[in-house]
Amino acid sequence: MSDVVYWRWFTDLVLVAGVAVLAVLAFVVPGVPWPVQWTLGIAVLVFVPGYAVVAAMFPERSSVFDDAEPAAAATPSPAVVVALSLVGSALLAAVVGTAFATLATLTFVPVAGVLAAITVVAAAVAAVRRALLAPYVRRGPLSSGVLGRVWKVLPGSRNQNAAFLAAAVVLVAAVGVTAAFPATSDPFTEFYVLDENADGDLVAEDYPSELVAGTGHTFHVGVENHENTRMRYSVVVLAQTVDDDGTVTGTRQLDAFRVSLAAGEESVVARDVVPEQPGENVRLVFLLYKGDAPASPSPDSADLAPLQVWTTVVPAENASATDSARLDAADAVARPALVAA
Repeated sequence: MSDVVYWRWFTDLVLVAGVAVLAVLAFVVPGVPWPVQWTLGIAVLVFVPGYAVVAAMFPERSSVFDDAEPAAAATPSPAVVVALSLVGSALLAAVVGTAFATLATLTFVPVAGVLAAITVVAAAVAAVRRALLAPYVRRGPLSSGVLGRVWKVLPGSRNQNAAFLAAAVVLVAAVGVTAAFPATSDPFTEFYVLDENADGDLVAEDYPSELVAGTGHTFHVGVENHENTRMRYSVVVLAQTVDDDGTVTGTRQLDAFRVSLAAGEESVVARDVVPEQPGENVRLVFLLYKGDAPASPSPDSADLAPLQVWTTVVPAENASATDSARLDAADAVARPALVAA
């Protein structure tokens, strides 16, 4: 091939760098179809960074081609380059993923971002090293005539080689589907109520035993999404007056709000719960619904077992220094609730 068409020696490097950058953009820019996202994402996880690193390590072309031009004897063959690329990408993804998991920030976008940066830097190094070599030694997998020579040196007939290529494509597709739909544990949602203690920490104990009518108290409602998909939740807070026989004699809705969480995401929302009617044996009930709450929410209709806090609501004029008194943890009913989907 004439050295005048210079860019052909570096087409493969431009492609792998471009795929790496596009993979990150596909997950950052909204509206990109998921097949496109995962096609690019799987390429970054299983092949692209390893190929760029191998290309930087071995800028010379392989000596397997049977032609008159000399070539480097120590550089790997095309088949070995593919194998090294797969293994190298897996190792890089594992190292980067482990690092982010240690920092408790393991998501695809930052991992892909680091792998894309490695790919771009390695591709740049490979391009510089190739440019310093003579054309007849320089590796150029996509340069004119190289693919045809690769096909000729492959073992087996044309049909066998085509079958092997098809099997490789199926294998990569299987890896892609496995990564896009990983095996997960049974889906569930975690729902809890926290209160702020004297040290300013949020704890699931020492809830107020007395509230002032019209003033109320700030509770911290926590929701964690382990449903393996984005979820929209509705939380409703009721105040129920209960007599000595355990019969509910009155119910009022005090608060309602919604929260949308991605898979694996959690949120703790501070909400002011303000009962208006004084009374003893007042049960604050926190209900959680997956989706919208019904027109008449009740403990029986909640998707998760309701959380309860018992308290006494006193009139504002009778408020005493015991307003900040706390229930002992053994008496508090509110606790995290785990319910399978």
